[in-house]
Amino acid sequence: MNLLLILFSLALAGPRSENEAEYDRLVSEMNRLSKTQSWQVVDKRFLELEQLGVDIRVDDLLLGA
Repeated sequence: MNLLLILFSLALAGPRSENEAEYDRLVSEMNRLSKTQSWQVVDKRFLELEQLGVDIRVDDLLLGA
């Protein structure tokens, strides 16, 4: 039953845009880099994130700050 709900939710969500996929990749990289305290690289990735033109989630804004 739970699997059916998950599949249905994914079907309703529709295809993700290229920018949304890139957003997820950059945030994942920022999280990984923050664990090693590579803040200059995190900052560079955040600037790339801003240039995508998508809404940035609050927790990702805090990470970029």
